[in-house]
Amino acid sequence: QDEQNRAPLTKPHPFSLLQSAKGFFDLKLALYVGDSAEDIMMVNDARKERDQFLSVGVYSTSDHQSDLIKTFITLKTDIIVPSIRELSSVLNKFKVEP
Repeated sequence: QDEQNRAPLTKPHPFSLLQSAKGFFDLKLALYVGDSAEDIMMVNDARKERDQFLSVGVYSTSDHQSDLIKTFITLKTDIIVPSIRELSSVLNKFKVEP
């Protein structure tokens, strides 16, 4: 029965993401990197409660990359990259000096 109570809180439910963000009191913005539609759906749902999350979709690990890219676009993923290696160069383009 305990497993039944936890099942609704698995991805794409945003519970774990929201709980982990509570540990960072001064958190202004968080990136969540995922490689599935469920990851992006979780971020979108978490953003409804706390507008501090951005989604990053990584597609190189998929056997159906073009389908996954289309899904990421449909889900309005904030950043889409082939692999995590490209993320730093994308983020550096938005770097703001204090």
